[in-house]
Amino acid sequence: ATQRLLTDPDRRRSYGSDSIEMANTSGGTPLSSKTDDLPPGTATFRDQRRRVDYVLVYNDDADEGSVEMREYFHTELRKKGLHLEEIAPEIDDASSEGGLFWILVHAPFSVLTHHAEDMGWKMPVRVADDDAKSTLCDAGLCKTPLDTHRKIPDYYAALFRRDLLQSFLHHDSPNQFFSNPQRSRLVYDILQNTSYSENSHDLGIDKLEESKVYLAAFPLHDGSHTAEEVGPEMDDQEDTARQELRKYWGRWGMWYKNQPLDHIREYFGEAVAFYFAWIGMYTVWLIPASIFGLFVVIYGAATLSSFPLVNQTCMSNTAMCPACSNCELTYVNSSCTYSKLSRLFDNELTLVFAVIMSFWGEG
Repeated sequence: ATQRLLTDPDRRRSYGSDSIEMANTSGGTPLSSKTDDLPPGTATFRDQRRRVDYVLVYNDDADEGSVEMREYFHTELRKKGLHLEEIAPEIDDASSEGGLFWILVHAPFSVLTHHAEDMGWKMPVRVADDDAKSTLCDAGLCKTPLDTHRKIPDYYAALFRRDLLQSFLHHDSPNQFFSNPQRSRLVYDILQNTSYSENSHDLGIDKLEESKVYLAAFPLHDGSHTAEEVGPEMDDQEDTARQELRKYWGRWGMWYKNQPLDHIREYFGEAVAFYFAWIGMYTVWLIPASIFGLFVVIYGAATLSSFPLVNQTCMSNTAMCPACSNCELTYVNSSCTYSKLSRLFDNELTLVFAVIMSFWGEG
């Protein structure tokens, strides 16, 4: 539904200036947006030049206070250099009254570079040498299914400075200089530090979401996750980064393959890549623990018939005292099933397994 809304120009109106930024840095590099270096399937403004970096969603049936906060917030965003474009609900839609409005947010290149410098980011200056790779990777032990399709190189990075912009990679391609997660993080930082009232403590998109001034705020994926949904005009183009991850990582058939952590980092950012790296390592280390746990259960099943306590319980016809004055007699052999299950999981090796798992957990 979001992708359909973004492709309907008749339902849009822009906030502020519609002109594409043509400012130069002190280094003389043009900061204008271009369409030829946009990834395939990238959502753009109606001019088809400015990419959508963030989307804000609100409902027009909100109270007057929410409207004032929203208008103040939009004004402050424009003062910080962000471009906004609104998508209104369909007029002939039965639910148009109280329908959803979508605010598309675009951050010009100069705004991104300014905040990247303020946040002390490091950006790549050149591709790392091949001989810097580890021995394990040279032996093919860390290759992933995606390495055979599009390998992501390592980079040498330096503290970013706008006056040295031409020293960094892709300085002449504004749409490729920052990756998608980097753009999203920079725009989110701006949204999170923008006021929505004259009170200096009233700032941040998170607070506006909590107050239901906005129903949602999120970045967008680049195009569809399947090639069948992108249309015939992209048949001759390579898979997008999202489609690659879907094909070579996000499928059950790839469970035994190494995770393409570099590709995950490129598309989702370092935090998400680190999460999946940790989950992958944790899962791998669970394999020996699960094998030993299975051996404990098999040992319990193999010694079930010879365990004296199980035999005595299951073969005894001794009656036990009833639980109450009106209760029927119960027999010892009624606990036979419970006794077998107890032996199955609680045997001589269970203590050994517990000791091993305590050391495993500490490691």
